[in-house]
Amino acid sequence: LGGGGRAGRACERGARPPAGAPAMKKVLPEDEGRDEEAEDEEDEEAADEEDDEEAAGDAKGGGNKKGGADVLGLDADSDSDDDDSESAGSASNTGLTEAQNRLLYLISLYTHAARTEDEKEEWIRKQAVQVLIYEGIVLQVLDYDYAPSSEMIGLRRAYFNVSQEGKSDLDFLREEELLNGLKLSSKEYQPITCYQISEKGEEVLKKLGKQDREAVHEMVYEPGTRELLKVTWDEGDEVFYLVSA
Repeated sequence: LGGGGRAGRACERGARPPAGAPAMKKVLPEDEGRDEEAEDEEDEEAADEEDDEEAAGDAKGGGNKKGGADVLGLDADSDSDDDDSESAGSASNTGLTEAQNRLLYLISLYTHAARTEDEKEEWIRKQAVQVLIYEGIVLQVLDYDYAPSSEMIGLRRAYFNVSQEGKSDLDFLREEELLNGLKLSSKEYQPITCYQISEKGEEVLKKLGKQDREAVHEMVYEPGTRELLKVTWDEGDEVFYLVSA
């Protein structure tokens, strides 16, 4: 139960040096080698004296000092944690989890509640939301699990990848009145559930962080545009697709 036609994202990991690359080894003439050995011994003695002084300072200070690499790593982690806290704070002040924030924002992009008689109501079917949830999982935008599940498509039953965690969050957002719900009947007289962002949900989304918004944008918009991808069912292939209008 997911959209097709998206190109996979590739990433490079730890590129190795080309084969046959020379080792970084310096070869010295015999005389120069002896001079270098004497200098190396002096350098080693000086380094040992410095290490002894540092060890004495560590013992005096309670042994809390670590090697230079560890200290730098600790500082970097601290800075990273501060940055993560700031970014998490901008998203978590809604009182929802990251996945719930993104799911709510996703539905808000596809729906609209009419405020005047002339405005048009826009809703999204539960099955379409499930397709978008699966797409979000594949693109690592939504942190949910998924598994094959038997679902009704018209009068036919088929197996699709469905996220139970995503379903649970949908129910939670509905219970918190962040989403409006609507029950309809299909032409085959099958029950259909639709969702729409509520006024309360729109107020919550005003506190949503930029990082969460951009993550959802990458998933629901045609690349390089602000054109929403629509969920369509292909009866011949028996698969859902995300296509541009």
